[in-house]
Amino acid sequence: MVDQKEFVQLTYEGLRNGYIFDNGYNWEAAGRQASADLGGVLGGEQYNPFKNYTWGTIIDPATGRVQGDATSAWNESWMDAIQRDNAFRHEHQLSVNGGTEKTKYMFSLGYLNEDGILINTGFQRYNARANINTEVNKWMKTGLNVSLSNSTQNFSDYEGSSNSNVWYSAQFMAPIYPVYIKGEDGKDVLDADGNRQLDYGDGSVQRPQYSDFNPVGGLVDDKADIKTDVAGLRTFLAFGSDSEDAGWAKGIKLTLNFGLDYRNKSQKSYMNMHHGNQAAAGGLLMKYNRRTQSYTFNQLLTWGRSFNFHNIDLLVGHEFYAYKYEFLSAGKTNLVDGILELRPGTNLYNADSYSEDYRVESFFGRFNYNFNEKYYFSASIRTDGSSRFQR
Repeated sequence: MVDQKEFVQLTYEGLRNGYIFDNGYNWEAAGRQASADLGGVLGGEQYNPFKNYTWGTIIDPATGRVQGDATSAWNESWMDAIQRDNAFRHEHQLSVNGGTEKTKYMFSLGYLNEDGILINTGFQRYNARANINTEVNKWMKTGLNVSLSNSTQNFSDYEGSSNSNVWYSAQFMAPIYPVYIKGEDGKDVLDADGNRQLDYGDGSVQRPQYSDFNPVGGLVDDKADIKTDVAGLRTFLAFGSDSEDAGWAKGIKLTLNFGLDYRNKSQKSYMNMHHGNQAAAGGLLMKYNRRTQSYTFNQLLTWGRSFNFHNIDLLVGHEFYAYKYEFLSAGKTNLVDGILELRPGTNLYNADSYSEDYRVESFFGRFNYNFNEKYYFSASIRTDGSSRFQR
């Protein structure tokens, strides 16, 4: 990246060379005209950081270079302004586990808080988990696994080469333009509370580059977040034993498995009403909700026995799977300042919803046989029915 003097020098040379090669000016005339036009191209004296010179005199006519003693009243880095000096991350975990010969348990709690590299961005999560397994008796076992989490993510809702993508716009903002509004003396112009004011380039003299936009303001004034709730459950109940005490039921096992998954994601995207591409519309607020629910329930009956050189393994099973996804979005413009809710908005911008809902049911079986672990035979069968193909 170039500094302030280098940027002014390159801008001047671009103007001068344009007059020479495109308009047929001689070297001296082109230099004079380029100096005269410099202020108009760069945005007037408001954006001249060198207060001991005007734009018309900043170039030394004898050398064609920026005056050596030009002193800048400000030198603010846009890339530094949008980033944190130190993005802090801390994570905490608490877990307890133990049990007896027949019962084992584990409980854990977690907390994560991570600052984003960009200001006003970050990620926060709470999570909990419990796992219990127990052997009720010689022929019955059961277990339960539950996990829960809640997270909030604040982020910049722009990407690619959009001007609103602060990573993109901040690196291309010319170094002479200040992040904060400056007075004629080059010092900060403070508001009634004594705070610095962001320069959006939309004052009495508009900034030639990214007018009515400030990358820092895009992170401060615009809001985007996602709140996610996730829950998962796995449980099983198993009957059967390989013990000789089971008699004729030796090797017969019935296992019931149930799994449940739930995810709810709520997203907000706000473009402020004061600056940027939604200022004329009075701001834009979009809200999205995505909810996913699914569960699986299967029952597995197995039998395995060995007789001399003969080894047999049988499986019969049934499984049912259900899935549901729901999506809802809505947006309004002409909002009430400071209230990030749709109700006060007067103009409907967008409204949409849809859902997906289907079921799958399966029956299956398998037969395995081997003789003396040398010769093997296997056969399987399965049939599936889906609600997507219902008549």
